[in-house]
Amino acid sequence: MKKPAIIILLGLASIITAYLITDIRYAFKLFTVSSAGNEPTLKTGSILIGTNLKKPKKLDFVFYLQKLEGYPEGIWFQRLCGIENDTIQIIDGILFVNGENVDRNLVLNHQYKMDKRTADILLKDGEITEKDILEIQSDTTYLNLSDNLAKQFPDKIKRTTRTSNNIDILFNFWKTMD
Repeated sequence: MKKPAIIILLGLASIITAYLITDIRYAFKLFTVSSAGNEPTLKTGSILIGTNLKKPKKLDFVFYLQKLEGYPEGIWFQRLCGIENDTIQIIDGILFVNGENVDRNLVLNHQYKMDKRTADILLKDGEITEKDILEIQSDTTYLNLSDNLAKQFPDKIKRTTRTSNNIDILFNFWKTMD
């Protein structure tokens, strides 16, 4: 056997041995995006590679095992908004970390509402899709849209934000949205 082939085989054998006897098998893991919660950045159905070899920094996506009661258990991923000792605030739907607007440079989706009749017309015309619709009430449709798409309908749409305390935040963290 030639020397390069032996080096390749030894390297491959070393990697396989390390994989079998250490936790290196957890160094890289494939995930499938199963919901629209992080769109438009992460599209539903996308395949992602996660790793524990790099320390995450703010605004990176982090993967974790979710075990909170009342939610599906499994691997979840979220954008890391803050670290220990940071002050996190959401004001009118905008994320502030230590008083700084961190949403400013991100392309995000937000919740919008419009009258049901207009939403039906836009859906029929292909301006919005079924996946954009969050909820339909008797005369109002709630949509999950990028701000860029929402700007196309300035007279027909209004951004909405939660104005009451989220019961899950109160229950799990004993914090209000003050």
